[in-house]
Amino acid sequence: MINSTSMSSRVKNMIEQMVEVNGGKDIEGFIHSVFDYACNIQVSDKDLIGLISKEYGDNPYSISLDLPPGQTMKKLNMEQGMRVIINNKSIRSVAGHFYINLQGADSWEPGLPKEYNDLVDRNQLQSNLLEIMGTLLRKGNFLGIGPLIVDYPPIIKEFEINDFENSIKVNHYSSYISPRIKNLLYGIIKDDQVSIEKILTGIVGFGPGLTPSADDLLVGLLATLHYLGQYYKMEIKAISYLKKSLIDQGLTNQTTIVSRQMLKAAINGEFARSIKELSIAMIASKDRKEIERAVLAAINLGSTSGTDTLVGLLLGAYVIKKIKIKKEENYGSTCGSKKEHILRFGYINDSNKRIK
Repeated sequence: MINSTSMSSRVKNMIEQMVEVNGGKDIEGFIHSVFDYACNIQVSDKDLIGLISKEYGDNPYSISLDLPPGQTMKKLNMEQGMRVIINNKSIRSVAGHFYINLQGADSWEPGLPKEYNDLVDRNQLQSNLLEIMGTLLRKGNFLGIGPLIVDYPPIIKEFEINDFENSIKVNHYSSYISPRIKNLLYGIIKDDQVSIEKILTGIVGFGPGLTPSADDLLVGLLATLHYLGQYYKMEIKAISYLKKSLIDQGLTNQTTIVSRQMLKAAINGEFARSIKELSIAMIASKDRKEIERAVLAAINLGSTSGTDTLVGLLLGAYVIKKIKIKKEENYGSTCGSKKEHILRFGYINDSNKRIK
C-alpha cells in the first residue's frame, strides 16, 4: 500500500463529484502515461488525475505520494492502458498490482488567495524580481526554451543579467520560438486581441516534454498576469483573450492532454503549489532567503518545466510593468500633464509619492 500525502482541492472535488454522479459507486479510469516518479490516470475524455512523488511537488491536478526510497511508479507495475478503480478512499488497479490510500491526505488550494496579510512596496517588489532572476540564472536548467530570455535586450537591461548572457547557450528550441514569444508579449502590452490569438497558434504545444516547453512558459506568464494584476489591482484584459483562444476556441487541443489541463488551470488562476508559493513570495515577502528557496522549489518541477515556467513568470513581470506604464501615461495625457510619467515600478518621475 502507498499512502498519499496531499492532493489539490480540485482533485478532491473532482473525485467526490464523479462518485456522486455515479450513484456513490466506484468510478473507472485507465493509466494514460507512466514515468519513474509520476503517472497520469485518465478519468474522462478531458480529465486526468496525476500521481506524483511528493519530492516533486504538488500540482492542481495531482495527488502526491509517499514513495519509499528506491520505489518508482514503474516498479509498482503500472502500465499504460491499465484499468484502475477510484473512490474517495483509494485508487487501485483492477488487477490488484497496487493500492493507493487517499485517506488522511492534506488538501491544498491551488487558486489565487482572496486576500493577503501584507504586500511589499514597489522597491521591494523589484528587488524580489531581481532575486528570482538571479537564482534562476544560477540554478536553472536551460535545455528547454529558457535561453530565449537572453535574446531580448529590454529584458537583459530590466533584470541586469548582462553577466549571464554568454553562459546561457541558445538551442534550436529557443531560437525557433523566441520571435513568436516576443510578438506575443508585444501583443499583450498593446492589448491587441487579434495579434494574441493569431500568435498563440504557433506557440501552444511547441517544445519537448509531456508538458511542452512553450506551454510551461505560458503557465508562468499567466501566473504573473494573475498575481501582479492582483498586486496592482489592475484588470489584465489579456487573460480573457488567452482564455478565448486556449479554452473557448479549443487551441489547447493541439497540445498534450496533460498540458491541456495545466493551461486550463492556469487560465483560471490555479498553479502548482511551488509556483503559487513563489508568486505570493514575490509580492509579499521581504526575506531574500525565502525567495531563493521558493525559486529552487519551482525549478524542481520536472526536468526543464520549472525553468521554462519561471522564464514565463519573469517575462510576465516585464509585460505588467509596460502595461502599467502605458496606463499611467494615458492617464497623464488625459489629465493634460506635460511631464514624463512613470519610469519605474510605482513612482512618478517628478515626485516621491507612491501610487496606490
